[in-house]
Amino acid sequence: MLSRRQTILHRLFPSLFSAPLPPPPPVWVPLGALDDFPDGQGQPVVIAGRKIVVFRLGEEVYALHNACPHNRVPLSSGSLTGHTLICRAHAARFDLKTGAVLRGPARKPVRTYAVRQTGHALEIEVR
Repeated sequence: MLSRRQTILHRLFPSLFSAPLPPPPPVWVPLGALDDFPDGQGQPVVIAGRKIVVFRLGEEVYALHNACPHNRVPLSSGSLTGHTLICRAHAARFDLKTGAVLRGPARKPVRTYAVRQTGHALEIEVR
């Protein structure tokens, strides 16, 4: 049995007592062909209004937000050492796969985007 207070809250705010909504389904947007991206270099793109940098390492493709969280310098101008992205401004280092900070001065990770290959075409997930 609900208390008077719970009954009032339930009437005023029914969404508080309902099940949470499931996450929206992923949206995959065409990115281009694998050969459109030079191996070992950052290629800046704008997808769905977002500035993104795409890195290709052989057959692997990674996509990250194209701004260093430390000082907003474009990461597309950075360099790679294996799967480590080095920002050109202050040498902050990020993991290409996860966006995690490997070395400061940056403290926040870089947002990453999922990329999949269907045939010769690449697609990027945006929500």
